[in-house]
Amino acid sequence: MKKFFKKFSQNEWRRIVKSALVCALVLAAVAVSYGYYLVDKMSSEYNQAQLVSLQDEEPPVLSNNDEDEQNVKAEPEDKTTVPTIAAANELEEEQEQSQAFEEEKQTAASKPVEIVQEPAEPEVSYEAVGAIASVNDAPCSVEETYAYGYGYDPIYNDIRFHNHALYQAEASFAVLAVADGVVEQCQTTEEGTEITIKHQWGLSVYANVDECLVKEGDEITKGQTIANTRTLKYSLWQAK
Repeated sequence: MKKFFKKFSQNEWRRIVKSALVCALVLAAVAVSYGYYLVDKMSSEYNQAQLVSLQDEEPPVLSNNDEDEQNVKAEPEDKTTVPTIAAANELEEEQEQSQAFEEEKQTAASKPVEIVQEPAEPEVSYEAVGAIASVNDAPCSVEETYAYGYGYDPIYNDIRFHNHALYQAEASFAVLAVADGVVEQCQTTEEGTEITIKHQWGLSVYANVDECLVKEGDEITKGQTIANTRTLKYSLWQAK
């Protein structure tokens, strides 16, 4: 034996040991693969055996109570189909309505828009007049300084045309409405407050008053006190 071992060198022994290890690894890999194969085969055979046993088993016999329970459980499934169909119909109707609405909207958009203009109220023009047949009363109890029309003007000391009548006094006096009407305007100017009352026949204007007792929109009756003043320019304007 000693002579036999002496024939191999150290390098040869290394190759022999390396080859033996490789063979051992190959055998181990083969053994592991075969083990996996056996496990897989046994698992498939077990599953087949269970399937055969389940097929061989007879279905359980249901009693009347069990059948009633199954029928009760089955009823909701049958009923669920009805709402599904109804919901589909409702969805279809909504889609049709939406489509019809869009068509109407497009049709309306394509039509030219007609702008209806309300007829404008005709403008009424007025002219100053000296007297009106329906007006018989004076606007105050003070004596008239000058009347409407051409006459002497004590302020300018000449003859000129006046489109109003003038009333003056040292003490304040009441200004009276000469006819029924509505206060159309009440504004303040440099000379004082001016009140305009609208009547059926036209306007009556009371200018240069000191204290106004009415406001725009008030309904006025004939003879009502509308202001207090020491100077009044009174004029009548008739609608043309």
